Amino acid sequence: MQLKGSSTLSTEQTAGFFVAGFFLALLPAYLYHSVYDLSAMENAPVFIIVTLAAAGMLTLAYRNVEAGTHFFLAASRKTGRYTGAHSAADTDSLVSQEALSW
Repeated sequence: MQLKGSSTLSTEQTAGFFVAGFFLALLPAYLYHSVYDLSAMENAPVFIIVTLAAAGMLTLAYRNVEAGTHFFLAASRKTGRYTGAHSAADTDSLVSQEALSW
């Protein structure tokens, strides 16, 4: 079932996913530099290649999650019901319990 606009992502969304993935992929390089005292200049080619590859893979993963979530929500809105493990009454009681805990 193909929904209108379900498979298209804007350039801004993809760029946002890449930036988030890049910063997340940059953390291990920082940790290797700070914890193991690896020289950033000597290992720069390895750090750059691995960081960009990991950022690209995370971008694809974020896009897949967004597409799956978009499809699930669009299908739920179309049928007018949530098909998860909880019924609407259970969901309402969980929300009210969470509100009380705050």
